Amino acid sequence: MIHKLLAACFVLVSLAGAEERAFFKGGDISLLQTIEDHGGVYRENGEIKDPLMIFKDNGCNAMRIRLFHTPSGIPPRVNSLEYTKRLGRRIKDAGLKLMLDIHYSDTWADPGKQHKPAAWEPLSFDELVEAVLVYTKEVIVEMCAAGAAPDWVQVGNEIAPGMLWPDGRIGTPEQWEKLATLLKAGIAGVQAGRGDRPMKTIIHLHCGGSSKQTARYVD
Repeated sequence: MIHKLLAACFVLVSLAGAEERAFFKGGDISLLQTIEDHGGVYRENGEIKDPLMIFKDNGCNAMRIRLFHTPSGIPPRVNSLEYTKRLGRRIKDAGLKLMLDIHYSDTWADPGKQHKPAAWEPLSFDELVEAVLVYTKEVIVEMCAAGAAPDWVQVGNEIAPGMLWPDGRIGTPEQWEKLATLLKAGIAGVQAGRGDRPMKTIIHLHCGGSSKQTARYVD
């Protein structure tokens, strides 16, 4: 049943100063609560178990969940902030690390589409930058207050072609600068919302499996 639960797998290796090297293994379980609400159950050796415990007992120590700005609520577009807080709290209570994937969209953001939230459509670029910062800060504050403080925060999802199109779509040097400005706003929002909690930010590319493409992008 585990393969049905995993929408995406991730592996993280962390090395900070003299800190011991840590290996993180997990998956994206953003639809878990919806699956269970519709009667889905998970078994190990025929026994119904909490899927988080199945993952944990089999070597996983981290989980990712996505966040949409204003999703329709029609499955699978269910990942509102309230939904994400509840699922995030469940992950943390299970003793797992939490990665929060902020899509900055009302639906999936990926290499083929990076639609800004409908509520942000009328905004000028400067207003959009401010909205990203304020929204991100509010999200982090609420997640922390709900007992679901993320260990890592993805600022955008699969943003190799940019984010929040058309404003942050890459191409010209000016557009790259706009993307950088939006990313900085998101990162600043995380820093403003986390207080004194340790929390890292992630730039998420769909081409992460290619060192050449990734180096080119970051350069």
